[in-house]
Amino acid sequence: MRPLAHLLHPASVRVGLIPATRSLAGNFHIEAESRVVELDAQGALLDDDVRLQVFRWIRYLMPAGDSIDMTISIEGDSLRLHAHGVRQSRALDPIQRVAGLAVRSLDSSAERCIIAPRAGTFVGVEDDSLVVPQQIERSRGDRWFLLTRSPVMNVRLVLLVGLVTMPVAIAWANSQFAGAPAVAIILGVLVPAGLAMVLTRIHVPEGTRRGTWLSIGLWLALGIVAGLANILGFWLLAPDTAPWVFIRIVGGLWRYTLIGLLIVAAQGLVAQTMADAARLRAGIESALADRRGVLAGADRTDRFLSETLHRTVQGRLSAISLLLRFERRPEAIVELGRLVSDTLPTIEARLMEGSNAGIDSSERRVSDEIGLGLNDSVDWASLERSDPELARQFHLVVEECSVNARRHGGAQWMRVFMTVSADWLTLHCHDDGRGPGPQGPGSGLGSRLFDEVCAESGGTWSLVRGDVLTEFALCVPLVPPSRTTGSPEA
Repeated sequence: MRPLAHLLHPASVRVGLIPATRSLAGNFHIEAESRVVELDAQGALLDDDVRLQVFRWIRYLMPAGDSIDMTISIEGDSLRLHAHGVRQSRALDPIQRVAGLAVRSLDSSAERCIIAPRAGTFVGVEDDSLVVPQQIERSRGDRWFLLTRSPVMNVRLVLLVGLVTMPVAIAWANSQFAGAPAVAIILGVLVPAGLAMVLTRIHVPEGTRRGTWLSIGLWLALGIVAGLANILGFWLLAPDTAPWVFIRIVGGLWRYTLIGLLIVAAQGLVAQTMADAARLRAGIESALADRRGVLAGADRTDRFLSETLHRTVQGRLSAISLLLRFERRPEAIVELGRLVSDTLPTIEARLMEGSNAGIDSSERRVSDEIGLGLNDSVDWASLERSDPELARQFHLVVEECSVNARRHGGAQWMRVFMTVSADWLTLHCHDDGRGPGPQGPGSGLGSRLFDEVCAESGGTWSLVRGDVLTEFALCVPLVPPSRTTGSPEA
């Protein structure tokens, strides 16, 4: 029965989508390029969570004939799966849409096609009804920040403005005064640069009204001084140019004040844009992290439901097989009817619920279903806060012990408690069943589960038959090797 759980949640799908699909009862004939097969074998074709959702969609394809022919190809950043000979398929569920899967409509009713994002890529959810788009709030464009972004006054910026506008200043001077001396024009650059060296020492508070007016005042003073320097140079060399005083003042304001303030404003806009880009990147990373969390949660849910289905169906079928072996056909028929009428609908209801968040012992307790009185004194809430994964495993162990105690030992009640000694945490399950007998525990229904838990956490388990009790104990270290990230000395 072990392949049943693997069929519903196969370990092979982690290694490759193509081998996992081919293992589905031989109903799939897959054609793919060698590059696709190689990438799939390396695990580089699809992300792990996306690969699982693709397999879940493939798993529910029903063939119209004996088999389904599937072609897998790469189209840009997407993987295209085209299935032929399909009689029925399921629509994509919300989790598959979150994973980026999308259905492509085809003319033939016997064909299905889906698109999945390749490893390292992501596409948005196409169905707008599933997700309400939320716009990432932009950083507030405060007008007081526009002209106060540091540095407000920069000597290199002043020199750059002066040199860039020098050809215009020369042409303007020549139009007003033939043979304008170069010394006067150079003074219009050096004097503002020298003044800028002094003005850079003035602190301009960012994001304030005072800082904005101070920034405007600094550049206005620089423009006026540049105009006065230009006037002084021309007046010393050519006194007859005095009528052009006002024009030269305006020229200095245009040359430095206007252009300088425009450049400072551009710097403010660039800073705001970069802040918006940083917020957008943070929002995207947060959304991708949420997406990975949702897909990982869906993976854990699917795994838990598959294991539950496997163990429940396995227990029923084992009981039916045992009853038939002892020629107790009526009881076997009753057990089979219970499997069909009770067990499978219960599992279907759990599948419909589809939620594994916040492990609740009441949701996973099977003792009520099998008629076993359970005295549970474990502080599950504290255990789930300290180690959620260990709590999940202990829940499964308690379920397994409940089934074993009731079905194989005929127990009427079971007591569950937990003890801590030294560096070990021990889960105890004591029941009034008959137990396995003097030969000790064998490879029963739950032994493989117990072995898997102990192998993962580095613990041990035991089953002992007492005078009136069957005592089960599972010990795990408080800091198991699989949950540590450093050396023991650390």
